[in-house]
Amino acid sequence: MKDPKTIAILIKSEGIYDHSFPEIEKHLDKENVCFFVDIATGTIKAWHLMRKGYIHAKVVDEGSYVVFDKNHKKVCGLKNECVPHEVIPGRYGDYIDLEIENGIITNWPKNPDFSNFEKL
Repeated sequence: MKDPKTIAILIKSEGIYDHSFPEIEKHLDKENVCFFVDIATGTIKAWHLMRKGYIHAKVVDEGSYVVFDKNHKKVCGLKNECVPHEVIPGRYGDYIDLEIENGIITNWPKNPDFSNFEKL
């Protein structure tokens, strides 16, 4: 894969079953919630909540994950798939478990593996 930079994590709002950020409630009335994450650092782009917390979501096979290069062009992705745990923190293929501190996902993998992603 050529220079992956950012991944978009798109999940259905109804799947978020637990979180410690009341500020995201305003986003849960929409059909989907999307997080853009810097692949190298686990930093959530445009995240302004500077404290520790978590977001837990049951995605099952309805999550979408798109990787962009440094020029913001789609490189690869998965649509309507289970959670790719070699990339996104979680468990059992159905759940996303993000531990966040000051806008950084602290349980982000050191070497995400995109080998199961399809070229776009």
